[in-house]
Amino acid sequence: GSSIRSAMTSAQTAIKQMGDTINQVIPPGMRKIVALVAAFKLLSAAIKNSISTAQRIKQLNAEASKIGLSANAYQKWGYILDQVGVGVDKLTDFVRTLTDKQKEVISGSEDAIAAFRQLGLTAEQVSQMSQEQLFKETVSRLQAIDDQITKTNIAYRIFGEDADQLANIINMSSAECAALASNVQALGATMSGDLIVKSKNLANAIANLKLAWQGLTNTLAQIFMPIITTVVEWLTKAIIVV
Repeated sequence: GSSIRSAMTSAQTAIKQMGDTINQVIPPGMRKIVALVAAFKLLSAAIKNSISTAQRIKQLNAEASKIGLSANAYQKWGYILDQVGVGVDKLTDFVRTLTDKQKEVISGSEDAIAAFRQLGLTAEQVSQMSQEQLFKETVSRLQAIDDQITKTNIAYRIFGEDADQLANIINMSSAECAALASNVQALGATMSGDLIVKSKNLANAIANLKLAWQGLTNTLAQIFMPIITTVVEWLTKAIIVV
């Protein structure tokens, strides 16, 4: 009994000493750090969501850049392909095949030049277009052809075997395609250039936050480690006494 009472008295003393130590070691300015820690915890959920969005934007923008499309165009065409049952994965194949055909035009291939000429595009026009412009223009002009056999033949000359799956789009009217694209815009699913810039700024800010958080963690560790060490040593002695 006396040992337990003695231990309790020692514990009360140690707690008081710990409180006194904290007041001595932590200057008034440290209260601001405690407030920052609390704020960080409260904002953690929002930060996680923002990080997830920024990572998704970064990945989508990277995928679009690989084939020469803007993120906005990549999302619009991806949505249209999904709606016609093709899937966004084929967009990369379509654009890369078209880019290869554009290179053939630039190198002077008569067959490639003739294929685009059937769409009313000159070699000079094709050579100067970006991948995004060329894909949009090629699809639009194929959609405008009424004769199905002619449309299919030109599509095969330009896209090869990919023309089979591209048929789901080129057999639509330009108006139907534009209506699907407008749905993406109306739903707010596309990324504006401003959003992409903001996501990059967020990524930089998050990197800085991680460094600042590590610095704060180090500071707190320097402050509390001696205190925790004192408490652990006292507990060890108290256990031995009991």
